[in-house]
Amino acid sequence: MSRGSEDLDELVKSIEKLCSEDLSSECVEKIDLFLENMKKNIFSRKKISSEPKRREWIEKVISRGLRDGRKRFILKVLSPYLVNVLKLSDEEAFERIREFIDNSCRNHGNCEKIYESWIRGDLRRVRSKGIKPAKLESLDD
Repeated sequence: MSRGSEDLDELVKSIEKLCSEDLSSECVEKIDLFLENMKKNIFSRKKISSEPKRREWIEKVISRGLRDGRKRFILKVLSPYLVNVLKLSDEEAFERIREFIDNSCRNHGNCEKIYESWIRGDLRRVRSKGIKPAKLESLDD
């Protein structure tokens, strides 16, 4: 059993003990604390479980590459994802972008050069402005 669930179990036991006879102010405080903890648990689980699924398509594109639109994908999705969602350093983000470019070349024959200075400039732009990645639904065909 995790530490958080042990804390909740103890809280429930103290509520049962305090509230078995009447609803004192101490009882109401314990109930409020219990509800607040439950709310935090529910929202933290929801965020953890939905976030990876919302972004897993980006990881698939990195591993497969693209036939066309590499620069646009880097500008609108990949740089913001690596820098402001995964919180990678510029060097780590640069390496992941190189991986995407290499996979685009290997898997789709799209081997036109993308300059290192262009990539690094985009990483700086995204980091300084705090830009978030575009959603899959919002990208044009």
